[in-house]
Amino acid sequence: MADIQPHEIGAGLEQHAIDRGPGWKRQFKARLDEYEQLHRLNLDQKSHLMRRMRMCEESPNLMRAGLLLAAWSLVLATLCNLSWLLAPQPVLYLVTLGLTGLLGYATAATLSIFDHEVSTAARWQRRVLCSTAGAFAVAVSMLVPDSAMLITQSASKRSFQLEREAYAADPRGFEAIRKLASDTFGVNVVLGGVDQSWSLTSVRVPEASVASMGLGSGFCTLNFSPNRIHAGFGGGSGVDPALWVRGVAIHELGHCVDTWRDLALAASRKVATHSIAPVQATKVSDINGYLAATEEPATQQWREVFSDIFLVGYWRLSAPDQAPALIDALVAHRDANAQNDRVHYTTCWVNLARRSPLPDDLKGLLAWTDSLRDDASCQLTAKPAHRAGIKARLRDLLGLD
Repeated sequence: MADIQPHEIGAGLEQHAIDRGPGWKRQFKARLDEYEQLHRLNLDQKSHLMRRMRMCEESPNLMRAGLLLAAWSLVLATLCNLSWLLAPQPVLYLVTLGLTGLLGYATAATLSIFDHEVSTAARWQRRVLCSTAGAFAVAVSMLVPDSAMLITQSASKRSFQLEREAYAADPRGFEAIRKLASDTFGVNVVLGGVDQSWSLTSVRVPEASVASMGLGSGFCTLNFSPNRIHAGFGGGSGVDPALWVRGVAIHELGHCVDTWRDLALAASRKVATHSIAPVQATKVSDINGYLAATEEPATQQWREVFSDIFLVGYWRLSAPDQAPALIDALVAHRDANAQNDRVHYTTCWVNLARRSPLPDDLKGLLAWTDSLRDDASCQLTAKPAHRAGIKARLRDLLGLD
């Protein structure tokens, strides 16, 4: 009786094995024993078929492989984000590469295809190959995002620099703000450069915003991105875009005017409390107390109130025809974010400012703003935020109720 060819043995069982049908290994072995007893299968052929069966045993479970890939991708994404947010951490890379190498070695050591009828040298070579391949995959997965980040940062900084140069050169842009600040309110305002303003307007970091005002020694620094204002804080179709962008800058100028006068005497260890909420102003006796008060939500809202009243007055004096639409757009923004941002919820004061008699000119705007803020019956509603748990923070991040 002639020997049967190996591929004939698997006829009818191959798909059953691939599908992991019930009892496929038992049926396969029974068929091998049957043909061996009939002397139609020699030892070499049986060994070959047994190796094929082991390979079927070790073929990957797609669901398990998918879950492992998703988990490893999550770990890599976390490590990459940490590498971006923190200072360079060589240990982070070395530990990750080492763990991946061990994982590759351990995985290779469990595969029987590396143990059966393969030389010891070949088994070691394959295990080292798996370890190296795993470590290389991690290195590429971390270095590629890092490289992409550096390239993106460079392009973003270049774009910001061009935007800044255009805004600084525009006579209706920063130059108008600087002149108004100096001639009318006696404060010096400079436009922040790439090194100090790019990250504060373009990167997702705490306290970042499309516009902000920093207080320096003898001057205020305007961190400003007109393009990002249009993209993320636009006034809508019913307002003049140029007036809206200028309004955002005027709001920031209000912060400068409000806080500058408080610290003008700081060198003599004296501070005023115009920009400190009344409930906290009585506790301020020196610069340390002043700085502590600025961290309180009530004071932060008190300052936003000043800047929004200041802005409403500016719009009404400088652009009376467009002012109603601009103020409506401001109120819409404040109301839309009222639930999650009480610090900027100033609608009560804005509505009061839009109805109140105006000063004769812009030089009277400071006193007018002070008077409305001090005498208004509106209530400060910003409260200290509780320390939310990780679940609450994730829900906030994802926008879930």
